[in-house]
Amino acid sequence: MYILDVETLKKCTDIDWVTAMYQRLLDENKGNGYLLSVDGTPHCIAYWDAARDAELTGKAELICIRSLPKNWHKGYGSQMMDKVLKDIKEAGYSEVVLWVFRENNRARVFYEANGFVLTDFSKQAFDTEEGERDGV
Repeated sequence: MYILDVETLKKCTDIDWVTAMYQRLLDENKGNGYLLSVDGTPHCIAYWDAARDAELTGKAELICIRSLPKNWHKGYGSQMMDKVLKDIKEAGYSEVVLWVFRENNRARVFYEANGFVLTDFSKQAFDTEEGERDGV
């Protein structure tokens, strides 16, 4: 069972669409992106910026951290998270937020292990909920 419907999932995982989206962000100098390679092969991507929602002004937002399933539970996601949180702190932020699908229990466990806590906020972007981490 998927969290997103098949058509949305297909669009969001289409390599050409994803490549174009991140290329646009890089071209516009928007945000901070990282790519972790394993044995010379791209494996994990992370992106963060200032929080996009007006009510979260002054906080950083972890926009994405994605890892290839074949390398889950090997510590690569944690390495990427450490890098992102260090850079967020060095950029002067003391709080970081992220949005996660309500049903994405695997991601929730990962984020909670990295100090994020579920808040009472939610929004209608594919029915996500916010997690927040104080003291980056």
